Amino acid sequence: MQSQVFVFVGLIENKTQRDLDILYQQLQGSDIKKLPINFIRKDDSLSARWENASYYISIIKDKDELKDWVQMAEDFELEGSKEPLDSQKFLAHSNHKKISCPNLYHDQHYIIGKAIFDSLKSFKEMKVYFYN
Repeated sequence: MQSQVFVFVGLIENKTQRDLDILYQQLQGSDIKKLPINFIRKDDSLSARWENASYYISIIKDKDELKDWVQMAEDFELEGSKEPLDSQKFLAHSNHKKISCPNLYHDQHYIIGKAIFDSLKSFKEMKVYFYN
């Protein structure tokens, strides 16, 4: 059985320590805060849990760091792309997941995922990788 996990990795070459703080503030102030979800920062990542689904978010500056996240996605049997996604590809991936696994997630899970994706894409030159 596939795990209920959303993994987001943002790659930005000129990453600063403040990027994760900014992302955290954006998510805390977004519409998804109407849901009882709390993002927790640990080291260089954010995580949250809502209705049995876990969300993991990291911002990296070197593509070599991506291999650990890809391994985690494989370990949890998650689908994703080895290439960064734009908004259209992200929505296509989400729609495919809704059709192929209709009982895995609720609509609110996808709304949270879209808010995270949009927050990551708000950073200039951010490349976003996604697995779920």
